[in-house]
Amino acid sequence: MNEDILFEVTNNLAKITLNRPKALNALNGDMFSQLHDQLEKWENDESIKAILVKSNCEKAFCAGGDIRAIYDNKHKSADEISQYFRLEYDVNRLIFHLSKPYIALLHGITMGGGVGISIHGSHCVASDNLKWAMPETIIGFFPDVGSTYYLSRLPDSLGAYLALTGNTLTARNALELNLIKKIVPQHHFCALEKELTETHFGAFDSDVVSKIINSYAEKVEASSVFSNAEEISTSFSFSNIEEIVEALHLLESDWSRQTLEQLQQRSPTSLKVTLHQLQLAKHRSLDEVIEMDFGIAHRMLENQDFYEGVRAAIIDKDKNPRWKPAKLSDVSDDDVNSYFGNRSPCR
Repeated sequence: MNEDILFEVTNNLAKITLNRPKALNALNGDMFSQLHDQLEKWENDESIKAILVKSNCEKAFCAGGDIRAIYDNKHKSADEISQYFRLEYDVNRLIFHLSKPYIALLHGITMGGGVGISIHGSHCVASDNLKWAMPETIIGFFPDVGSTYYLSRLPDSLGAYLALTGNTLTARNALELNLIKKIVPQHHFCALEKELTETHFGAFDSDVVSKIINSYAEKVEASSVFSNAEEISTSFSFSNIEEIVEALHLLESDWSRQTLEQLQQRSPTSLKVTLHQLQLAKHRSLDEVIEMDFGIAHRMLENQDFYEGVRAAIIDKDKNPRWKPAKLSDVSDDDVNSYFGNRSPCR
């Protein structure tokens, strides 16, 4: 077995430990394959009362998928490379449909693939040092793993803002937006796990799990998520990127100038595809969003922006990607629509 991910069962509580700390628990294909098989086994095992996933990495729950490995295989066909995403998205779907409680204990960096193996579960818990993000437009990709199912349903254009900029959320931000369920101080994680292990409950006693988690959770008063929420709502409510950019120009604030600079660094194709993806996801089921994600991912593997983005951010680290096309105006509607063609569902 690959020791990058560990599995055990204690007193009928199934436990997953992400065990690749030097890579901030970046998820590779072998990890997804093992995770999928083990989740299916535990779902069908009547003795398993719940499933818990945690990290042994001090800095992160999971920094995302292993995009360096994908880059290293760029010489292969999109059909071959996309099997990684097929595996990943099948795991996301499986977690969403689990009949048993699925408890994710998040801390530190939780991005991309790390969001995918946590947000879809019944009990997504985070420590107060959480750094949550879907930053894929930075590398010429798009917010995948079914995340737009949730982002598209956020109020006041916050989902569009987060998906397009890839900005990081704190634990309090994520809680206010219902992207996590509770905040539990990290020094209570061991005690929480111990109580979940020792407490007798059945596989359908989700309320018992909630009660135990609530006993460790911080009491957080409701508040405004972003001090510039009105500016976000005003500028990110449009149906195309050009109008968003124009609205940001008109605001003429420090925040709008900073946000414009962020968007100008992103892949124009990724921005346009992501906004259209959000518009579609709002009216689709999770399974339909996952299917859409696979189609977009496959198409992006056929083009150069993703590999160029990874090169600039991860490989050479020059932070100077050469996007093709380089301008928003050169990305046509037909170009965008080509990412949403009919493909076989990722099952």
